[in-house]
Amino acid sequence: MTAAATNWGPTLIRESGDWVEQKLIDSTGIKWKIGVKSVYDEDEGIESIRIKHTYTGPLQAAEELRFELVFFSKSDPFTDKKTLEADTAVCKMT
Repeated sequence: MTAAATNWGPTLIRESGDWVEQKLIDSTGIKWKIGVKSVYDEDEGIESIRIKHTYTGPLQAAEELRFELVFFSKSDPFTDKKTLEADTAVCKMT
């Protein structure tokens, strides 16, 4: 469980279980995995997920690793299912 501050005061956030991890790349010199965890804000009644990427491998100071993250949600209260099929984000690691 995690306590977090909002504009309206402290809120209680419950994290469900352990990280669920999946290897994306596991080859000589490069390892990349994604982890997902469910989060529930008991005060607001909002369910969300936390996504964590872990990359181990060569990355020069002037390089960056970019990837697009696309996911679908059945219970996102901020997404109008009639107009938006998926949520997406472009992420970069430097």
